[in-house]
Amino acid sequence: LKLQRRKAAIDKETNRLTIRLEELQNLQSGAEDQPQEDIQPAHQVIINLYAEAPVQADLRFNYLVQNASWIPLYDLKAESGKSEIELSYFASITQSSGSDWKNVKLPLSTSHAYEKNIKPELSIWYLSFVQYFQQKLKVNALSNANVPLQKPQVVHESAREDLNTDNVSGAAVPDAPTLDEYVEVRENLIRTEYEINMNIGINSDGRSHKVMVNKKQIPMKLHFAAVPKLSPDAYLMASVTGWEDLNLIPGKARVHFDGMYSGELLLNASGVNDTLQLNLGRDRSIGLTRKKIKEKSKVKVIEQEVIETRSIELIVRNSKNIPVRIDVQDQIPVSQAPDVIKVKLLDEDKGELDELSGILNWKLKLGAKETKKIVFTYEIRYPKGKIIQGL
Repeated sequence: LKLQRRKAAIDKETNRLTIRLEELQNLQSGAEDQPQEDIQPAHQVIINLYAEAPVQADLRFNYLVQNASWIPLYDLKAESGKSEIELSYFASITQSSGSDWKNVKLPLSTSHAYEKNIKPELSIWYLSFVQYFQQKLKVNALSNANVPLQKPQVVHESAREDLNTDNVSGAAVPDAPTLDEYVEVRENLIRTEYEINMNIGINSDGRSHKVMVNKKQIPMKLHFAAVPKLSPDAYLMASVTGWEDLNLIPGKARVHFDGMYSGELLLNASGVNDTLQLNLGRDRSIGLTRKKIKEKSKVKVIEQEVIETRSIELIVRNSKNIPVRIDVQDQIPVSQAPDVIKVKLLDEDKGELDELSGILNWKLKLGAKETKKIVFTYEIRYPKGKIIQGL
């Protein structure tokens, strides 16, 4: 028994030495493939202080790190029986600074610390003649040397970190009606800042962490819109007002209507319109047809001029058991040479024409199971023998 115990101990030690020998050989040959723990960087701040006399003081400092950013995300939830749409404002935060943020009070900003903030300067715009030499085209003209203006972008500011805190995974935000108590919005001349006063943990893993910034109920009006020339379906639209006070920046928005996911759109509230038009989905219970009336469409030649007359018929049918309001759009061509190619709207059938774009708009109210017909007519005049592009 004593010999067996001694032999077992020798075998155990032999196995341990064999494993160590293999690890050493792999290390020397560069074939070491054993997983190693991630080496965490050691952060150090060196501060030089000067004081004329001994004094006790509290010291705080802020520092800027790279590889930290955020983008806005939105959720839009609407219901057919309500006059308000719920907008949830999220921040998708990523950071790979090398240090985990643990239980931090998270400030977000729409500015960028590393962006160049130098106003572009215009150079002189020269014009000169084009000169030809030896049947080869050589341009001696100085081209427009304008410095292109920088396109505004959604920029991000790195978050500041509170030291000596514990780790919290994720960025969960409780569903509480007093969210405004946790988020403070500050706006100055060049940026908007969101101070989120909740303990949030963001690991340095480069992954997206979703944090709720705001939730609001915004007034809206529902209506249908259709373009029969391009689609036989009607689209449910929400006209949203009062968005100017929300400090929104462009970002993707997920749309939900009556509890169902309707799709994704780009929410861009940076325009000059006071009303946002949001697409909530298509509705095939409103039928639309478009056709050219052959009896009223004709071509005739008077002396050296060709006159083409076209009549378009639109039929809109409401298959619902409730009345609806629908905006219908169509168009007539717009001439780029109005002195030579003349376009005239002869009958708009109570529609409104935008002369610059050629867009015709009708605002219709359809009762339950009601059908309405729209007929508009326009003519085009152009010189005989010419071929018109776009007809």
